[in-house]
Amino acid sequence: MVSSISQRIKRAIRAAALELALRDGADKVTVDQIAVAAGVSRRTVFNHFATKYDAFMPEVAAYSDSALKDFSSGREPDLIRALGDVIGNRIDQVQFTSDQVRAVRKLAQDSPGLHNAMRGRSGALDARLQAAVMRRLGSTPDDPSTTMTLALARSIWRTTLDAWLTTPDEFNQDSLRRCLAKSMETLEGLVRSNPGA
Repeated sequence: MVSSISQRIKRAIRAAALELALRDGADKVTVDQIAVAAGVSRRTVFNHFATKYDAFMPEVAAYSDSALKDFSSGREPDLIRALGDVIGNRIDQVQFTSDQVRAVRKLAQDSPGLHNAMRGRSGALDARLQAAVMRRLGSTPDDPSTTMTLALARSIWRTTLDAWLTTPDEFNQDSLRRCLAKSMETLEGLVRSNPGA
């Protein structure tokens, strides 16, 4: 388990990195500048983050092993609801604010390095979900059902996150869960209204 001191140091580094990036641009900020601004050594920055771009991004909201296991087991027989459940579990892991997400999205527009780091992080999350999807469906990576299920999961997460970023609520998991519920309601309504599609 990570100590509270380590978590405080990590938060301080992340806050300093994001402030510098917003001021100077993510690609121009150096690890040495981040270390000075956070009041830590360069080595401490790298003890907490693999790259400077990782320091700009909010803590990842990952899928738990138990949620992926439940998903792949078919515990919830309806695939769309099962995706909602696994994404709901991802919300349980959220430790970022809407302001942080907005700031990083803005930075990524002008920073190829940050944009690529964000894509890499998403790819790692997708790989874990893809494995669960293949176990559930008995499919392969190149099977269209795998690709479509992953695309649907990404769409649900993105729609939920985008809706949350437009709400006036301060961050809390309840507001993000309400946005997920609305996304799921919309998706299920579309499927029900077009049963032959």
